[in-house]
Amino acid sequence: MNWSVEKQLAARFCLVLLVLAGGALVVMHNLARRELADSDIQRRMRALERLEELAHESAAMEARVNGYALTGREEYLKPYQEAQAGLSDAVRGMAGLAGGDASLKGRLAEVERALAIRMKHQEAVIRAVRQQGLEAGRRAVAGAQTVGEMERIHRMVDELRKEEMGLLAVHVKESRWADQREFWAFSAFGGATVTV
Repeated sequence: MNWSVEKQLAARFCLVLLVLAGGALVVMHNLARRELADSDIQRRMRALERLEELAHESAAMEARVNGYALTGREEYLKPYQEAQAGLSDAVRGMAGLAGGDASLKGRLAEVERALAIRMKHQEAVIRAVRQQGLEAGRRAVAGAQTVGEMERIHRMVDELRKEEMGLLAVHVKESRWADQREFWAFSAFGGATVTV
């Protein structure tokens, strides 16, 4: 079969168009995967920030109530109330970042329940100081259950933090792979275009 130069050029041009179209599809697919991974990275970073807030605010609340129970000074209660509001905001923020992850939502609900129990206990400490005096408040703070409750909350937050760090690492790796696939796709399609 004897092809004229025009037919050969037309055939090569069509082949180049097919290669470019295939390359565009591969690149678009990789871009979509990278965008998804990058979006997940941003969500995980916000989740880690919220977990840090949660840990900080719970410790601040505990310190304020303990300060009040030890001294009876009312000025400890205003920062306690601010920390309590910040803690509620942090829990709500984490719940918003859970998305469709039922397991994470369940564990966040467990943390929220534990914090609610802890806040009730702290309110009881405040009432004890006001109604029965500093010694009653100190006994309430020093109770073994009190230490166990806070340790449990910190353990739950630490477990969530570790899980979020692990998921963040997975998404960072996926984003890097998408970048590498995109580079290789561009290189391959550029080489194929030059060859044709």
